[in-house]
Amino acid sequence: MFKKFLIVCLMVIVMFSIYKIHKIEVEEQKREEGKYYKINVLIPKTDNRKLNREIYNLVEANKAKVIDKAQSDKPKDKYELIINYTKTVYRDVLFVNINIYKFLGKNYEREDLSFYYLGEVKLDVSYFFQRDYLKELSSISKKYLQEKNLSEESINNLTLPNEKNFHNFYFNNFGLNIFFNTATTNELITIPYEEINHILKEKFQSITIHENTIPIIKNITDVSNYKDKKLIALTFDDGPSSNTIKLLDGLKKTNSKVTFFLLGTKVYQYRDVIKRMYSESHQLGNHTYHHLNLRYLSKEKALEEINYTNNAIYTVTGHFPTVFRPPYGIISDEVKKEISQKVILWNVDFRDWRYKSSKRVFNQIVKNAKDGNIIVLHDTYKTTVDGVLLAVDKLVKEGYRFVTIDELISIREIELENDKSIFVN
Repeated sequence: MFKKFLIVCLMVIVMFSIYKIHKIEVEEQKREEGKYYKINVLIPKTDNRKLNREIYNLVEANKAKVIDKAQSDKPKDKYELIINYTKTVYRDVLFVNINIYKFLGKNYEREDLSFYYLGEVKLDVSYFFQRDYLKELSSISKKYLQEKNLSEESINNLTLPNEKNFHNFYFNNFGLNIFFNTATTNELITIPYEEINHILKEKFQSITIHENTIPIIKNITDVSNYKDKKLIALTFDDGPSSNTIKLLDGLKKTNSKVTFFLLGTKVYQYRDVIKRMYSESHQLGNHTYHHLNLRYLSKEKALEEINYTNNAIYTVTGHFPTVFRPPYGIISDEVKKEISQKVILWNVDFRDWRYKSSKRVFNQIVKNAKDGNIIVLHDTYKTTVDGVLLAVDKLVKEGYRFVTIDELISIREIELENDKSIFVN
């Protein structure tokens, strides 16, 4: 009897371990800036130590290369390393796709690396596809790449039927998503299941599920009595993250509203959090798909970064974002004139990402508490969320109100022009 009980306990432990390995418990953002370089890294932290180590080694190797080259070349424009990720679980398999962007003086160079794990077991491509799949996958992919602005030669090279061209992918409800990249080209295509089921192993065959885009109903905040109040707009970049739910819970207690500038890579992963943001009357903004410096992108690529994120947010909420914040606050007049959103910057930035101190965040918000201020923050840091909630509680008691960008503009009757950026002083 005891032996049977022990076996059952062991089975439960094993099943729980496999489940936990699929969870992204937290994510880690690391920002670093030197005289000749800027580093911005956002990576997942899982319960799979082997995967964590692989990702850590990948990040450190790329950081070392960029920093060494920057210190050797001493460039006028700082070299950059930007790393972010997408993560999904499909049919018990954890997919983590790491996107690496390096600016070394000319254009961004991109590299994508995909990891697939079933529990502690690292998988290879043969786990997902039937034998002799490459020729058919090549033909299907070519059709989707022809919709992109690519030369026939580039398309032919990217879709040569070899495993190297098709090893960066993940599955989700929409189908098979494949990254194609070279030093000068990076493209993502999504192939519906109906077109690829015949080359997938039975476990991964499916039908395409389209996200429900019925617009989410927003609870309207009554701001009719705010005109005589001191107003502050807190804005959060680079999220959502594993800290955002705590932030939403805390803001709800004081009926405070903020604006979130979202990264497109995170929209699908945090879709339930984003739906909650919108339904609780927070404002959603666009912060590009990969957090690249738009200065180093062509107009077409910059607009692609923006439009991909607009569409992702619409797919989840049924609403397009009405405001846009470019990474690093940099955007050309040419791109500005092409987008429909108002460009929103800030007038208070105390670099919460550098110091990572909840006490400092609290003190700086209180110190900069002034009617009309727009403060830039990052909900990717627990220290920021903790400091913000303490400051909000204190300032609400002192008569301040925290509002979204749109609310601030409306209450203060600010006129915005399409091709202008806004700082509110």
